[in-house]
Amino acid sequence: MGKDKNVVVRRRTVEETSSKKLLSGKVEELFHYQIKVRNNKPAPIRLQITDQFPVSGNSDIAVEREESSGGKVDDKSGLINWDFILEPSVEKELDLIYKVRYPKKRIVNLY
Repeated sequence: MGKDKNVVVRRRTVEETSSKKLLSGKVEELFHYQIKVRNNKPAPIRLQITDQFPVSGNSDIAVEREESSGGKVDDKSGLINWDFILEPSVEKELDLIYKVRYPKKRIVNLY
């Protein structure tokens, strides 16, 4: 099928609310991503969008989910799904916000 040029999807990091703090031997990082979807078609469309919260396999690393904009979250895999109808010429914003806490001596790669 290929890409549909009339449906625009953008995912960006919201720098104003993302942060990193040191708290009593732990590092706390807040991540805020925003997904914007715009329907440039003349008719409503049904969209299914999938993203993922990080999942920690280590008890020293904690992930706390803050915001999912009404998406359905699978607790085991961290997958979040949004399923909605988008009217013509409408833009919808979806926020994905979470905190990660880990010992400051650990190196954790979060992308």
